[in-house]
Amino acid sequence: MTPTPGKNIVLIVTDEQNLAECAAYGATPCKTPHLDQLAAESVLFENAYTSCPLCSPARGTVVTGLYPHAHGVTCNTEDTGCCVQELNDSPDLLPRVLSGGGYSCGFTGKWHLGTTKGNLYNNGRNPALPTDFGYEGYDYPGHGGIGIGYDQFKEHLKQHGLQYEVDRQTDMQPLIYGASNIPEALDVPAFITDQAIEMVDTFSRRDQPFFLHVNHWGPHHPFFVPEEALESYEDTEIPPWPNYEWDPYLHSGPHQLRVLPDQRNKSWDDWARLLRYKYAFTSSIDRQVGRLMRHLREQELLDNTVVIFTSDHGDHSGSHGGLIDKGFTHFEEALHIPLMIRMPDGQGKRCQDLVSLADIYATVIDAAGMSSPASHGQSLVNPALPPREHVVTEFHGLNSMTLSMRTIRAADLKYGWNCVGEDELYDLSADPHEMRNLIGDPAYAARLREMRQRLYDWMEETRDPVREQYARYNV
Repeated sequence: MTPTPGKNIVLIVTDEQNLAECAAYGATPCKTPHLDQLAAESVLFENAYTSCPLCSPARGTVVTGLYPHAHGVTCNTEDTGCCVQELNDSPDLLPRVLSGGGYSCGFTGKWHLGTTKGNLYNNGRNPALPTDFGYEGYDYPGHGGIGIGYDQFKEHLKQHGLQYEVDRQTDMQPLIYGASNIPEALDVPAFITDQAIEMVDTFSRRDQPFFLHVNHWGPHHPFFVPEEALESYEDTEIPPWPNYEWDPYLHSGPHQLRVLPDQRNKSWDDWARLLRYKYAFTSSIDRQVGRLMRHLREQELLDNTVVIFTSDHGDHSGSHGGLIDKGFTHFEEALHIPLMIRMPDGQGKRCQDLVSLADIYATVIDAAGMSSPASHGQSLVNPALPPREHVVTEFHGLNSMTLSMRTIRAADLKYGWNCVGEDELYDLSADPHEMRNLIGDPAYAARLREMRQRLYDWMEETRDPVREQYARYNV
């Protein structure tokens, strides 16, 4: 997989997509035929991990190539523990580098790295929005929910004589789901795909390559989907997660902050009903990915385009006894993400290497045939680079709760450091569903020491600010 200068690049990022919501990664009730086709034509990375299981920090990594502790967006923007509330501008930002190298850079969809309140959050500086950083296209400031509240989308619906309505189901709060009155062809995933296609057509008329950054708001909750998208899931059986009967309250750790508040009164049937909506949401996005790919093919652009698909992080989705969304755990469901790279030749294969969301930055720049500034990642399209020996994820908290957690995986062993409380160690070869914490098992003592040293070395290399406190107790 070797890049050729001047290729177009399309980066598609979903929000909070679990591997179980991508059929290319294994048997699942979730239907994703277009992603399956993309996977068949791509290098599919079996072991890709987010830099942080939280939206803003992970998205900051994509455009900076740095782990969150280095780019400063350590929590979601506007959260208490976020060090940098509006992403700092830099000549090394991904759109700055690419536009400086002759690329048209387009953006649409979820941003979550800046607001229209820049003067409030950023010491008098202007807001940090995509078009402030070298992108053309569309600004959607702030978190944005699932995109339905923005004026641009409301105006889009108004032009079609519609107003958004949804039958909200609140029995699984804080997770909310429901059927909307909007036809799928006019819903948010189609709306931003319309904008992506528009930019493809505009950019392809120019005498220069383009980079298109497309960001879906789903399948993040709330799981609001058109009635028609739900039809194919009405009779779908969704079996319980293999670790669903694991009792989160019998195991100490930050994961207890992610248990569904009313979990003791819920059954798997309640989760299965919710997941039908999330899977329908995912399938709706899948159809829009297929639509964008079809347009690239019809415009005869695919033989000159690199397509990258990934997600910012995963989702617990009721696993481990009823955990919700992301953060506060070291578990695979939240950290392990889909990643596939389709080169222009469309040759598919599966890769077992450990890779990181931090690698996207260097990969895009390398695919453009340019030299990448220093970053924490490495190009995945440069066959001369050796594979990683380990991969690290960090977490700093969410909303008003802040803490330090680090996760490192090497081979099939995963070590999770919790700044307060018991650490965690899992052997994914013997325990793929992470139900047995081996931190006190003497048979793993030597390997645990090695993993702790590996994590400290990574902290030193990346200048992680917690390294001194970590070293005091762990190395």
